[in-house]
Amino acid sequence: MTVTDILLAQQLEQTEALSNKAFVIARAHLDPTIGATWMTAADAHALYDGVGSPLTQVFGLGLRDVPTEADLTRIESFFDTHGADTTIELCPLAAPALMQWLPARCYVPVELTSVLHRSLDTFSDGVTERAPQVRQITPDERAEWADRSAEGWATDPEFAAMIRQLAWVNAHSAGMYCFVAEIDGRIIATGGLAIHDHVALLAGAS
Repeated sequence: MTVTDILLAQQLEQTEALSNKAFVIARAHLDPTIGATWMTAADAHALYDGVGSPLTQVFGLGLRDVPTEADLTRIESFFDTHGADTTIELCPLAAPALMQWLPARCYVPVELTSVLHRSLDTFSDGVTERAPQVRQITPDERAEWADRSAEGWATDPEFAAMIRQLAWVNAHSAGMYCFVAEIDGRIIATGGLAIHDHVALLAGAS
């Protein structure tokens, strides 16, 4: 079993933060009416992608710099200005002081998310004769990639519509590489890849 240390946690959080920041920048370009924007405080990224968006939250808080009460106030003011709740994705290895400060400011945990990681040193592709062909999409396939991504969630039409919007923006995000898996020329799966500081973030699988 691999034990996650603070350096690896910092890399994983930073990769997700930078990938999501690129998403917010793309959103601001594609749809300025949403007012998507971002800020940093204590080396954490506070992202706004519209009220209710899963990207409207804070990433990396307390992993590199210990935030102050003033930093938390700045972050909260940022979201208040945009009419959104302050949601913080907090790593268990973050600064211990946050475990006291956040409850005192009326924050409560709402979910637990696990991130799986592996070193490529032990990677085995396990290719079979019937393995799908995987390729990167071309710019003119962005709409189709978003449609196919949403189809994986078709049992929930409302959620599928949200996934399509997220996939459409992701397809335009800097540093995001979009892929499809095909069998006999038919798309059977989609996925995305972002790389920051030698860490590859796999996302958008459908």
